[in-house]
Amino acid sequence: MKVSKVLLRWYKSFNVNTMGYDDRGKEDQPRPWNTLPGPHGEASYPFIEIPLERDVTTIVGANESGKSHLISAISKVITGCGIPDDRDRSAAFDRMDLCHFASQRSRNADRWPNIGLQFTDLTPIERGHFSTLAESVSPAAKGTFAEGDVTLVLARVESTVAYAFGDLQAEPIPLNQDQLDEIRKHLPTVLFIKSDVGLRDEIPLASLLEAYGVTAGSNTVFSPRAAQHAARYLLNLANSSGTIDPKSTEWREAARLLLPDEATLGPDSLEVKLFREILGITADTLECVARASDSNRSYVDNIVADWNRAIDETLTLSRYWQQDDAFALELDYKQGALYLEVRDRTGAVYTFGERSSGLRYFLSYYLQAKALAMAARDKHAIILMDEPDSYLSLLGQRNLLAVFESLVSAETSPGMTQLVYTTHSPFLINRNYPRRIRLVRKGYADEGTQHVSKPMVRSYEPIRSALGIDLAQTLFMGAANVLLEGVVDQYLLSELVRLFATPDTIHELLDLNTIVLSAAGKASAIEQVLKASRWPDEPSPATVVLVDSDQAGAALRERIAQGQPKPLLEDEFVLDIGALLGGDPSRQTIVTIEDLIPVPIYADALLGFIQQWYPAVWATHEGSLRKACKAPAQTQNGIVAWAKEMLASCGIAETIALDKLGIARTVVARATTLRDQHPDAVDLVELKRRLQVVCQRVGEVVDKAQRTLKRQTVRQMLQRAVWEFRQRFRTAGSTFDLEALMRRLRSEVETLGTDGEQLHQVLNRRLNEVQGLRSAGIALIGGADWAQWTAFLQELERSPLAMTVADNGPSVEPSTAPEAASGVNGGSSLEADTPPETASAEPGE
Repeated sequence: MKVSKVLLRWYKSFNVNTMGYDDRGKEDQPRPWNTLPGPHGEASYPFIEIPLERDVTTIVGANESGKSHLISAISKVITGCGIPDDRDRSAAFDRMDLCHFASQRSRNADRWPNIGLQFTDLTPIERGHFSTLAESVSPAAKGTFAEGDVTLVLARVESTVAYAFGDLQAEPIPLNQDQLDEIRKHLPTVLFIKSDVGLRDEIPLASLLEAYGVTAGSNTVFSPRAAQHAARYLLNLANSSGTIDPKSTEWREAARLLLPDEATLGPDSLEVKLFREILGITADTLECVARASDSNRSYVDNIVADWNRAIDETLTLSRYWQQDDAFALELDYKQGALYLEVRDRTGAVYTFGERSSGLRYFLSYYLQAKALAMAARDKHAIILMDEPDSYLSLLGQRNLLAVFESLVSAETSPGMTQLVYTTHSPFLINRNYPRRIRLVRKGYADEGTQHVSKPMVRSYEPIRSALGIDLAQTLFMGAANVLLEGVVDQYLLSELVRLFATPDTIHELLDLNTIVLSAAGKASAIEQVLKASRWPDEPSPATVVLVDSDQAGAALRERIAQGQPKPLLEDEFVLDIGALLGGDPSRQTIVTIEDLIPVPIYADALLGFIQQWYPAVWATHEGSLRKACKAPAQTQNGIVAWAKEMLASCGIAETIALDKLGIARTVVARATTLRDQHPDAVDLVELKRRLQVVCQRVGEVVDKAQRTLKRQTVRQMLQRAVWEFRQRFRTAGSTFDLEALMRRLRSEVETLGTDGEQLHQVLNRRLNEVQGLRSAGIALIGGADWAQWTAFLQELERSPLAMTVADNGPSVEPSTAPEAASGVNGGSSLEADTPPETASAEPGE
């Protein structure tokens, strides 16, 4: 069972539907709930309908537009209560939810709002529950829920509190409170990810045990840090005769000892979910740790080490927190309290207070999601979250998108979980699936909140103004970019990806959340865009250029890749569309992005474009146009050139302005209809094949551009670190500092993966060497030994990623050592006082 639609009337900011329905003017779907009477038999008023996706639905809108009311209504229909606040208090569905503009409102407080949900994909067992209840209400209702969707609407009239609709032509089934409660037992489970709850970094073991329902033993102690804070606060308070500030940090710490209710973790708190539900740690184990004395420290340390291994294996945090692929969450136990700490790729350990609040809240959201995924396994559930973007950086929001996808993935939940969340941020909108976006907008006066049912989400237009920011495809907004000649190229490539993208197939295309498709406006502007993206004080973004396979494209490629004095891009990062589809078996000439479209689809879209925008021309030339498009003659200049020639052959080339973007929109619309109605159509399959070939090749080159940029960035960091080290230690150096340098350099090189294998081996050997010196008690290196180390460091600074490992150790040219020896006191082949500003070219790069 899935929720397919939310119905709202006179609820909170939602009044009634003033914008009409999508199917208006066609065969209207019956909506019997529109005629449900009010308390005094008022006339029919239309519900606002907001459809939900089977996987993820993203609710966007301006402040006070009703987003939170919408997801609260979902919970109230299923559970009777709305979104819980920060103290887990939920407001029940009540007459006070009545919209201020409701036509139902009067001087008497006896009016009620109406909210409902429509359910689809019911199993036979689920239908059986509805059927049994319906027949108990009225024998005539037999068969009402045998097929189709089921709709449940809360509409209170005397003893009736709700109505159930099965067959939309049949009479609704009125339900009293007991019958509604029975139906709710079989609806999807409602789960919440709380956006205002941060993960604690200090967890008193006594509080954790109490949350498990166990009274802590006499050996359990509170954290000395909390006790010290409490004692200091109370002493200062007594000396100053001041008053208690309940919001102060000191009082909160004191309250943990003085007020057990404040110190106690709730049984459903995030920390309890981590230990009990995610890690599966039993109360017996926690009691054992709590009873352990200082003499049993090694036993406790081993248990905590096992917990940390379980955290690493169960959470796989580095998969989602993409800022650091070595990121880890760890536990430490000290004197009665468990401490959550984070370790990054430098090997350093930090408390939450030493890292950003965004990390803390990301961990909170992730752990909640992980616990919910485990709780919702093998049962239908709908997960709700209100505005998760408040505490997260832009990259953190992108990371959270990956967490959201994992909640509805086939691996986690085989089609049984839905996610609905609200957001103000464009970075929490998955660009691969615009179908998921639902836009709500606050109207004027009594219009209230309305659902914009056709927001042109493919171009994000109304969404841009609703979010209050520019949501256009900003140039170089991402770390990886594909720069295209024009807007049509950008539109077609992105929309074709979205046409075929599903969570299971996106890896075969381009992930539009991580790769930004940008349009220069015209071919000649690409050079200016590339120049503008280069700043002397920061690395250039990873960029690939895709040009047309014509004379202008060839000339542009030559200027970009062979320009003087330095190319804007290496030739391998400038692609042309024809080469990507070289040897295409369809034998369709590939010149522009439009040539990805098989001729029959493009020709059909062209006819539709003319019929819509030039009705008079269509009425006169329909026959000749259909004939010309039925068996189109190919040209050597691509499909756009063919279209112009076809219009000229019909004598209407001067009459019709060939709007490439308008035709592209029609192409996408026709292809979408073909996908929905005839997914195995030959032309559609061919279109998908061509798109996959292009995306695969572009993706490979983008990946190479990112790796190249990473190499350059790491190389510059290595050169800077070595140069700074040599300035500090010109004539001698400590083995401690040298070991620290080798560890730091090795840590950076590890981020390169296979690209840094050779240098990693070099640094490992040198690290082993300096560790051997320290083990032998040598604290300082000087003289000829330091001259050899300086020679090695100079070679490393000159060309770090080109270094190789010889049989007898790292390779250093013999001629380098004497120069380096004399350079210990200032002179060398690299000027000692000149920091490396830019990375030099290296062999093999």
